[in-house]
Amino acid sequence: RARDLGDLDRTVDALDVAMERATTDRERNGADSLRRQVLALRATTNSAPEATYGGVERQMTRLVARFRDDALARRNDADGFGRTLRLAIIVFGCATTVAILILANMLFRSVVRPLRSVVDLVSRGDAEAEQALGARNDEIGQIVRAVTEHRDEEARKILRLELDRQEAQFQGEREANAIQAAAL
Repeated sequence: RARDLGDLDRTVDALDVAMERATTDRERNGADSLRRQVLALRATTNSAPEATYGGVERQMTRLVARFRDDALARRNDADGFGRTLRLAIIVFGCATTVAILILANMLFRSVVRPLRSVVDLVSRGDAEAEQALGARNDEIGQIVRAVTEHRDEEARKILRLELDRQEAQFQGEREANAIQAAAL
């Protein structure tokens, strides 16, 4: 009998510790409720120990089972939340990957392809295609116009240099002819 009362006292102490360590109101309320029930059992056992021992044992068994079931339920809730969180992260990751792939495809279609065609047309010197692309009112049209203007300006510079060289050559020949004519 003393051993049984000691077990009840140790159970009350364990429930006190559980109440102190409880992080939520639900845990504190559950531990407090169990503690009160154990104290009531202990009081019943003190008043009629022989008559109530079987009932106390059954009630203690039920209390321990309830406490264990509550702990398992909390752990299952936490496991369920963890699974839900993992699933949400996976779904979010997949959705983000799909969105990035769609954006990359759109970028490829709207920027890379037109730039490749601009490079091909400019390198081939297709004047009609350059005019058609230059008429566009977007960035591609601006690029084509800038490349065309730059190429035309370079061509004009080369032409000016060639004309200056020819004029200098002509001037040199004229001076040589004038010196030769004066010498005669």
